[in-house]
Amino acid sequence: MKPSQTPDFMVPDAPAFRAWLQDSLALVGTNASAIGRDLGMGKNSLGDFLRDPGRDIQLSTVQRVTVALRTRAADQGVALPHIWGAQNER
Repeated sequence: MKPSQTPDFMVPDAPAFRAWLQDSLALVGTNASAIGRDLGMGKNSLGDFLRDPGRDIQLSTVQRVTVALRTRAADQGVALPHIWGAQNER
């Protein structure tokens, strides 16, 4: 596929994911440590990411957290926002 024919897909940067994560946690009524615990992560891993703007996050962690939050949201009948980033501003 040529680049001009590539479907639109954007992986969020860390600041965009951080904002989405904060919004999504609030919408499903949970916190970072609860999601981290459910995923077998260290109890402060997501909280540290949320508190430290200079901290990065692995793509595999983004995927696991996103799936966990979208599953909780679906179970609750809650719609989560789209994830936006620097390449695709709101």
